[in-house]
Amino acid sequence: MAQNEVKFWQGSNFWVTLVLLIGSLWGMNQDGATQIVGAIFGLLAAAMATRSWLVNAKFGGVGKWLKDPNTWAYLTTIIVAVVPQAADLIPALKNLSDALIAGNWSGILTAGFSILTMVYYLFIKKQATPKTSGNG
Repeated sequence: MAQNEVKFWQGSNFWVTLVLLIGSLWGMNQDGATQIVGAIFGLLAAAMATRSWLVNAKFGGVGKWLKDPNTWAYLTTIIVAVVPQAADLIPALKNLSDALIAGNWSGILTAGFSILTMVYYLFIKKQATPKTSGNG
């Protein structure tokens, strides 16, 4: 077995299929199963992020917690579970966090403007829908 090979129960498709199997008794579809699995993983990530914060922040402060790669994995899962469109914000938030911890003002400004631009295009600016004329 290769080192990078993922076991069947470690993939999200397995869990979606399991929820579909259970939900099929009540007429659940794939979209509903995906939302349930996303919510379960989001709650699990929230619990782990809280645990990580309690351990790391107690002994090393918030800076140590934000430098921990597990923290970013948990926060990513939470954000994507709540707002799937926000997945693109995670690298920019990590860059902003690193810049804030280091006191790097140019990095803070760059990451801040990057985040504001993404938020604008993801959430504020409505996607232009092409108008069709009635002249077929």
